[in-house]
Amino acid sequence: MKILLVCCCVLNFFSISAYEYHTSICCIFQNEDRFLKEWIDYHRLIGVEHFYIYDHMSDDDSYKVLEPYINEGVVEYIYWDRPYETAKEFWHIQRDAYANAVKRAKGQSKWLALIDADEFIVPVKDHNLRSFLDDFDDFGGVWIGWVFYGTSGIKRIPENTWMVEQLLYRTDLSYHLNKIGKSIVRPERVDEERSFFPHTCGYIGDYYHVNAEKKRLKKSVVRDTCHERIRLHHYWARDLDFLHQHKLPRYARWVGEERALRKIKIEEGMNEVFDPIILDVISRNKNKLSDSHKAK
Repeated sequence: MKILLVCCCVLNFFSISAYEYHTSICCIFQNEDRFLKEWIDYHRLIGVEHFYIYDHMSDDDSYKVLEPYINEGVVEYIYWDRPYETAKEFWHIQRDAYANAVKRAKGQSKWLALIDADEFIVPVKDHNLRSFLDDFDDFGGVWIGWVFYGTSGIKRIPENTWMVEQLLYRTDLSYHLNKIGKSIVRPERVDEERSFFPHTCGYIGDYYHVNAEKKRLKKSVVRDTCHERIRLHHYWARDLDFLHQHKLPRYARWVGEERALRKIKIEEGMNEVFDPIILDVISRNKNKLSDSHKAK
């Protein structure tokens, strides 16, 4: 029995150490060159090592922003040439990108976060994202809940500043959309055919997903409120300039101009509560990074 236990431990060690990356992120985006660098740099700061980036036919300077990270090997760039006309068509395009990323990450990354470029993972209580995820090795995936942040009334984020350090007003945590979220998964445990990308996933065998309190969740779209340990800040509108120049025109194409304009009133309700908690997360990780450099 002791020999068998030792063998299992050795095999488990080598299977874990065989991964090239501990934590990766995938996302699909279009024309978001202003925000990509911050999004990558922030997530690297909290422990993400690799990014699977799906460029959905951008015609801005997105590739130029990503090129240094591509050359460094941090970003795996995939041009996603899939035209669409409706929101439903886009959902399928988005779903296929996430399914493709799961396949790419199998055997390469231990964990894969399935999020968008306007979403920022915020480990509230753990040192960083890696230390949080190390507590969930037994599961198929971890679900983390949205917290919507508004524009804070800012017309345009100044250049050379981080958006997340400027937009500090959010919805009340009881806001109904904060019951939705995204998943961080073990790629080899995901069943792509039964997955409702990008929000939740189906899993093979006896694996399943849990929230940050390790409560088992249903396999369909999750409705849950669990924001104390980790959150997914959703900067849906970014600043006012992005809202009016990019976000609303896209919605207008999908649902008509009148319905799209209602989003302005919705965004106003996303600025109710001052909550700068992400500043603490950034400071904590910058200090830790500085200390590690001094130790060397």
